[in-house]
Amino acid sequence: MVQQADKDRLKEALGHYKAGRLDKARAVYLAMLKQQPHQVEAMQMLGIIAYQTREYDRAIGYFQQVISIKPDWPETYNNLGACFWEQGKIEQAIAIASSGTWGLAGLAKLSSLKIPHAFPH
Repeated sequence: MVQQADKDRLKEALGHYKAGRLDKARAVYLAMLKQQPHQVEAMQMLGIIAYQTREYDRAIGYFQQVISIKPDWPETYNNLGACFWEQGKIEQAIAIASSGTWGLAGLAKLSSLKIPHAFPH
């Protein structure tokens, strides 16, 4: 369960993210992970930030960590698939994204938008 202090930090980081202050958002999420290495919401957002800054290998690492901790979060598979798609690893992208909530049609949409859509619930 997420504690109130964690909720506040997630809200702070998401505010930075939405305002386009990706470095500040990243710093808050990294600080959270330093204290709680299995904080999946922070990992997910770090993956999204890495994706948006075209650091696909880093994003893949974060998304794979999220999946290893919370395999029932299907949006993460979509984000991971989008990373593989951007790297030109189409077969991997299709295999991963077909496990996600949107399937193959969603992968095409994600790649055209260039933005993963899995935000913390």
